[in-house]
Amino acid sequence: MQASSKNKFIVSVILAVLLNLLLLLSVFFVRGAIKSKKNSVLTVKEQIVLYERRIEHVKNLEETLERTERDRLKIEPLFVGESTVVNFIEDLETLGEEAGVKLQIKGVRFAESVNQKPIFTLQAVGSFRDIYHFFVLLENMPYVVAFNRAGLEKFGDLGTWSSLLELKLLSFKNE
Repeated sequence: MQASSKNKFIVSVILAVLLNLLLLLSVFFVRGAIKSKKNSVLTVKEQIVLYERRIEHVKNLEETLERTERDRLKIEPLFVGESTVVNFIEDLETLGEEAGVKLQIKGVRFAESVNQKPIFTLQAVGSFRDIYHFFVLLENMPYVVAFNRAGLEKFGDLGTWSSLLELKLLSFKNE
């Protein structure tokens, strides 16, 4: 009987050791799973913070757009777009009439890239005073323009002058 109780004791000890090992392995497995889930939660929290910042930036942008809407509406007509180039040309012709010059639009070169602005080639014929007045009117247009080139030439003794100029429209916006 002693051998049998000794065998039972050894079996009990072996079973207890195996159960402890199994329990220890379970603890390590659960601990690893918890660590993995913790890392996943941290990653998700970081993404949530990132999206909250983006949402805040969008809200700030929307508020800025609302705050500046009146000012933007005032400024908008000062820019010429592809759909309003004809109005700009009509404004040029009106300025020519006001100055008393005969105005011809010889050509328009549109931008090859987004950052380039269209260039209008104009010829104005009239007295020196009228051509000078036309230049002043061009400079005082509500649009931002730059004179790329301007030439002035006198025709005969009648006091008739001709000016060939290239006008760059700086307040052009791509639509």
